[in-house]
Amino acid sequence: MIFSKDGHLFAAGGGDGDIRTFPSNGPYNHPSHSFAAHSDGTTITSICFIDDYQLATRAMDDSLKFWDLRRPGVCSKEYKNLPTYFEFTDVITSPSGDYIVTGTSFKSITKKEKEDGSIEEKEKEKETELGGERRKKKEEREVEEKGLLLFFRRDNFELANQIGVPSGVGRLKWHPKLNQLIVGCSDSRLLVYYDPALSTKGALLSVVREKRKPDPNDFVPQRAIHNPHALPLFKALPSSKRQREKARKDPIKSKKPDLPVQGPGYNGQLGSTLTQHLMKTLIKKNDRNEDPREAILKYAQEAEKNPFWFKAYQKTQPQQIFDYEALEAEQKYEEQKQKKKSEKKK
Repeated sequence: MIFSKDGHLFAAGGGDGDIRTFPSNGPYNHPSHSFAAHSDGTTITSICFIDDYQLATRAMDDSLKFWDLRRPGVCSKEYKNLPTYFEFTDVITSPSGDYIVTGTSFKSITKKEKEDGSIEEKEKEKETELGGERRKKKEEREVEEKGLLLFFRRDNFELANQIGVPSGVGRLKWHPKLNQLIVGCSDSRLLVYYDPALSTKGALLSVVREKRKPDPNDFVPQRAIHNPHALPLFKALPSSKRQREKARKDPIKSKKPDLPVQGPGYNGQLGSTLTQHLMKTLIKKNDRNEDPREAILKYAQEAEKNPFWFKAYQKTQPQQIFDYEALEAEQKYEEQKQKKKSEKKK
């Protein structure tokens, strides 16, 4: 399927040899033009709009035909004996629209084949049964496939030029910006044709560079072949650099051992625990060694003068009686212990 230059029509060809055109904005249930372009049952390989009304068709009947939709069904020009073996052989126009391009493909035979007789009989496939499988085997013969690139003028559809191609011509693409013709061949090759004066970039970027001549002093080192899925027994050892990088990522291997601590703090480490350090430096109060009873009683006189929390208990509470004998006995006991310790030291 291909659209016309103005985009108002699109044309399609099928395996019956007919061409049908439809308006691009519909309806699509009935074609605006329908006519038999090639013989019945012939596959149309490519269609190309030359302008808004004229088009060219290529088919498997080895022909190229030009048509005018203002006279549907009437062939403007026909070229026969243009062999093709591929159902995707293209026909295109040049970016300027001055030329129509297509290709051919045919097989050349050797003198020995001509002398031996019929070529068709040698091309027949012989079926052999090997191991329960049906296999096809062609007899060996020397066959060389060649092709042609054909250029036709747009004004009179006459042949303007032809170029020999080392294999059959299939797909064609003429790039409008690069102005280079790209040819897809039957032997999986891709050929690029260009003009040194008119073409830009593309193939010219590599063509202008000459191939480097080999120097006798060149040396290509033999590099090791690494197989990542090999068995552990056959795996090659990694390089020392990779081993170091792997060890770096291992938290156990890359851990630096702790250095011995010197003084209260050294190399970012404390000589004691963090809690002890905070207790010594930040916490100034030393309430652990203070008697809680004395700590409470030192506020007794102030509480008697200015009672705030216990005003309601001033009249109801009995007189305070303290047991000073127990306190005095405890003090004497402590003094005796201190004397005994001092005597032992002496």
